[in-house]
Amino acid sequence: MKKVRATFDVNVFGLMHGSRAALSLMKEQNFGVILNIISVSALEIHLNSAAYAASKFAADGFTKGLRLEVETYESSGVKVLSCYPPGMKTPLFYLRLDLII
Repeated sequence: MKKVRATFDVNVFGLMHGSRAALSLMKEQNFGVILNIISVSALEIHLNSAAYAASKFAADGFTKGLRLEVETYESSGVKVLSCYPPGMKTPLFYLRLDLII
């Protein structure tokens, strides 16, 4: 579970903290773009990547929710975008649930 927690710390909580910090500055200046790099794993799950995919689903959900919230700001010039690049071979991508639960 330690690796899963680290994965969520980076992929979800890191993205949330970074988005929050950027948004506070962008709201003041009334323009900017937050581009969250997510992953195709948020759209399609692959074998042996359930924990990683779960973190990317969470990042995607947060980004979509943030986009809706930002759109409600009066005359906001701030945009929230998502990018879904294909997989990269990293050790985190191969976390198997049966090995960590």
